[in-house]
Amino acid sequence: MQRKFFSFLLAVAAVILLNGAASAQRFVAALNSLQVVPSANSTARGTCEMYLEDTSQSPTLSISCQYSGLSSVVTSAHIHVNGPPGQNGDILINLTAPVGTTSGLILFFEGINLTAAQAAEIRAKRWYMDFHTTNFPNGELRGQFKIATLDFDVDGDGRTDPFVYRPSNGFGYALRSTNNSVFARQLGGQPTDLFPLIADFDGDGLGDAGFVRVNPITGAATTIYTRSGDNVVREVQWGNVALNDAPAAGDYDGDGRTDIAVYRISNGIWYILQSSNNQPRYENWGQPGVDVPCAGNYDKDGRTDLCVNRVENNQLVWYIRRSSDNQSRRVVWGLSTDAVFPSNPVDIDGDGINDIIVTRVENGLRFYYALRSSDNSIFALQWGLASDGIRFGDYDGDGKTDFAALRPINNQLIWFIRQSSNNQTRVLNWGSPGDQ
Repeated sequence: MQRKFFSFLLAVAAVILLNGAASAQRFVAALNSLQVVPSANSTARGTCEMYLEDTSQSPTLSISCQYSGLSSVVTSAHIHVNGPPGQNGDILINLTAPVGTTSGLILFFEGINLTAAQAAEIRAKRWYMDFHTTNFPNGELRGQFKIATLDFDVDGDGRTDPFVYRPSNGFGYALRSTNNSVFARQLGGQPTDLFPLIADFDGDGLGDAGFVRVNPITGAATTIYTRSGDNVVREVQWGNVALNDAPAAGDYDGDGRTDIAVYRISNGIWYILQSSNNQPRYENWGQPGVDVPCAGNYDKDGRTDLCVNRVENNQLVWYIRRSSDNQSRRVVWGLSTDAVFPSNPVDIDGDGINDIIVTRVENGLRFYYALRSSDNSIFALQWGLASDGIRFGDYDGDGKTDFAALRPINNQLIWFIRQSSNNQTRVLNWGSPGDQ
């Protein structure tokens, strides 16, 4: 009951904050002891929300936090800077936590003026929240601030955790980046189970694992996932594979939680279940029978924009409807034979806006071509073989997308990750050749 009460207060805080910053970008910090450096032995948990209003020359932010289960009373609470995941940084902002409490709520509605450089640091995941207590004076709870994304982050440190789905037993396995421990979860196992889902459905900053179960007779799709906040399993019937629905999950209402959504290719209609009010939303955006979805946040307002790809004159054309002003944008990018990623938004330059990207196979090698949103320059990268699996994510925690090529070698699944922070290759053995 206490956790539900705190969640309600956070929801109220979000409404208040967003009323003052309609185009604010939402950041979340999942608080736990794993991220404290050195780590603390505590079962306490919490969540912080930060809204960054970055449409003016002087960005401002507002903050709200909830925490519970501390081993001893709070002595101080700070926002630290210059502290990437796994490293400590300097104190920038002191927040006033309820004195002598082990559970509580912090609401900071006053806008804090920042520099453009500080806003860039937040997007680079160099800011974190830290709660200090009597038993743990160096910190009992820590959470790295990050943009709410579809990346699978089970420990909340802002880094994507390598994840595989094993069809033979229906389990998903992730490698926690904080301590290299294994996260395992049952995700299905029936022949009709499809599309392992990696998303944050409850908005606590931790990745929720799920899958889609298809009715073999009607084609009706049911999304089944486990909320990381309370380990409750939720089942939602949404979409129909027989009607040619394509998955298009995203945060369309801007509440920081992933909305279950599909794009029906046959009629060009988007079917969105909004997490903010559990109400359906229908949007007509796309040419029936022709377009494929490419949803993402292309205008930095914290909401997923409708986007479809269309082939015109042997070229790939992107039609984007911005959620910030409902204006449309047409971008010619890619060849008709290129592949796109309908549910894997990419941010190569770390500006908080999804970049337009395609992949192309040439002479057995895989190439990526992207249009950077920050300066409209071209990003080109050869990474992996045509036969490799593809997995995007922020594996080094710098706020920019890293490219991973997954290749079966000697009955093992080897990950070749190109880290954006240093352009170095990280080689990881995680999974078996039959894993997805």
